[in-house]
Amino acid sequence: MRKFLIILIFAFGYGQINWEIEIVDTAGSSVGLYNALAIDTNNIPHIVYSNIDDAGISTNFIIHTFKDGSIWQKEIVDSGHILPPSGFSSPYHGISLVIDKNNQLHLSYFRYDSLTNSTQLCYGYRSSPGWTIMVLDSFSGYTLYSRAFSTSIALDTTDFPGIAYCYLNYNDSLQYIKLFHYNGFNWNAYIVNDGCDNWDYGPSLEFDQQNQPHIAFYQEGPGNGNDSLKYTYYDTPTNNWVFIYFMAIDYLNSHASLSLALDNQDYPRIAYSDEALIYAWWNGSTWSTDYITDIGIWEIEIDLELDNLQNPHIVYTAEFHFKVNYCYKDAVWHIYQSLDTTGYTLEDISFELDRFGKRHISYELDWLLKYALGTFVGIAENDEGYWIQDTKCRLKILPSISYGILNIECTIPVQGVVDLAIYNAGGAKIKSIKQKNYLPGSYQQMINISDLASGIYFVVLKQNNGQVSRKFLLIK
Repeated sequence: MRKFLIILIFAFGYGQINWEIEIVDTAGSSVGLYNALAIDTNNIPHIVYSNIDDAGISTNFIIHTFKDGSIWQKEIVDSGHILPPSGFSSPYHGISLVIDKNNQLHLSYFRYDSLTNSTQLCYGYRSSPGWTIMVLDSFSGYTLYSRAFSTSIALDTTDFPGIAYCYLNYNDSLQYIKLFHYNGFNWNAYIVNDGCDNWDYGPSLEFDQQNQPHIAFYQEGPGNGNDSLKYTYYDTPTNNWVFIYFMAIDYLNSHASLSLALDNQDYPRIAYSDEALIYAWWNGSTWSTDYITDIGIWEIEIDLELDNLQNPHIVYTAEFHFKVNYCYKDAVWHIYQSLDTTGYTLEDISFELDRFGKRHISYELDWLLKYALGTFVGIAENDEGYWIQDTKCRLKILPSISYGILNIECTIPVQGVVDLAIYNAGGAKIKSIKQKNYLPGSYQQMINISDLASGIYFVVLKQNNGQVSRKFLLIK
């Protein structure tokens, strides 16, 4: 007997997406060149970004902004640092942001200290009414490429922060990945040592359910040899870094970022650049990779998120195109190119999915900080029902897993024509169940859905101007 798995879910809708785009900040000669976004438990977007002006110290800032209704409220996080002696850099870059369960913000970034001619790794947290900043580490000189010298902050299960970052030792010309992890009392420091002296850069950090850190990063190849992508985790029982993924990359990717996510089984998913946008994942026994689309190798930004079905969503830029693009995968990859065609995005983008499936993106475009909100357009789940003459219309669906049968129960508030049907995620009606005149009351209907392909569907009941819908996932 063929088995069917029918899951009733509050899941993310797939189909057409409506993007609402707005300018967050314009004040400065280079606003939002480096930025990071996070969503709090109230689904409010927070963005921390650089505001750089060549005019002098007083106009260089890191700013935190969050959306209060229709207004972006702003506050200064850090200020008073000048540009390094290079036109290719900034006093602030490598910004990474997370928000814990209590809506406290945690921040990591690099800043240049002209007094000591050093680059400092900074950690900040927001405790009302302001920010506390501390320097965790530093190395001499300044950095030129923000993607190579990036920081990545993540929270463990106790909401303690960890920061992975690139450390450059000018004395021995080595560049390697370091990790600081707070244990509630102090910061523990680790060096990610793979026994190779080649330069490491662009780390992305996550913690698993045992609070073990996982890091993906690029490594420069020897001489003119291939670069590589590496993935490792820290095995707490043995106190060792375990390297379990290595992938050769054709060209130097110090101008490209990557992004790591852990699924609900703590298996790694990685989005990275190898002239193309590549998605790699581990299923517990083997690695698989998807070639998604060509993106080149220069000035590539990549940010990966997983939805509650563990489907990947990626926001990225492409070489010489320099536009913000979005793609996701259910059964296949769907690509939305050039979300904002008004200019060029040369530096940071940051992306998060909220718990309702809305897409939030912050990005720099033509030296302005912008924000895009992506909302699914199509059938949306509405299990609140609707009211007619003080009576509520209700809809309930109960699956029979073994036989591919959907049991539908509905309550009709008033007499009238009822249209009951199944729609796909794109909003197209694919199966009409009933369309007839009903008297007020409760009804049951059994529907055979064994002919439907795997995917997300909606049962929709319409009467007069009211509508109620329920969503389910069918897996064969």
